[in-house]
Amino acid sequence: MALPINITTITLTGNYVDFAGNAIAGQVIITLPKFLVNAAANRLIVPSAKTAQLDANGSFSLTVPISNDADLDVFDEENDTFAYTFEEAFIGGSTYEITLTASLGASVDISDLRP
Repeated sequence: MALPINITTITLTGNYVDFAGNAIAGQVIITLPKFLVNAAANRLIVPSAKTAQLDANGSFSLTVPISNDADLDVFDEENDTFAYTFEEAFIGGSTYEITLTASLGASVDISDLRP
């Protein structure tokens, strides 16, 4: 089942190669750590993860809701946005938090967000 049409999404992309230019094998995992409520569509979005295998070029693409969508309520009294946990599941990869806001546009490359 697809997300409700009133939710704004962003496409997160990336490409991983080693210092010789060879594609990295592995996967990336993006995790939603909080419950979200989309009242207009009568939907709850539960904490969950999406995984993308790196392709033959070491590339991936994942589409997820933006972190500051006005149609999503975050079950957090202190914040109306949330950060995703992003894991690079390959040798030398890291795990870190990223916030994907509307100001980034329709898509963003992980190289622009990686700490």
